[in-house]
Amino acid sequence: MAAKRPRGKRLEVFIDEKHAIWKYPPGQRAARVREALDLAGKIEDILGNISSRLDAMEAHLSRLEEKLDALSFSSLDGRKKLEEDKPKVMFDVDAFMNL
Repeated sequence: MAAKRPRGKRLEVFIDEKHAIWKYPPGQRAARVREALDLAGKIEDILGNISSRLDAMEAHLSRLEEKLDALSFSSLDGRKKLEEDKPKVMFDVDAFMNL
């Protein structure tokens, strides 16, 4: 009875003789390569997700920075207006010291 072949397509790949896969016994190499390919696909998906989230965070941060800049400019303008509206009081030091 012939050994049962796994379902799917066959992929032939040439790998350097010094590659770590050759440290595994002949019966385990194909399984290890399949695991590595599966992990590579998962890592690619995760990195894509991280990249999308990072882009969204950068956009959000940019909007927050714009709001903070606008807020700081408006508060500076408000301070200038308050200082202009204050009456100028001259302090007489001599009168204060001659109690």
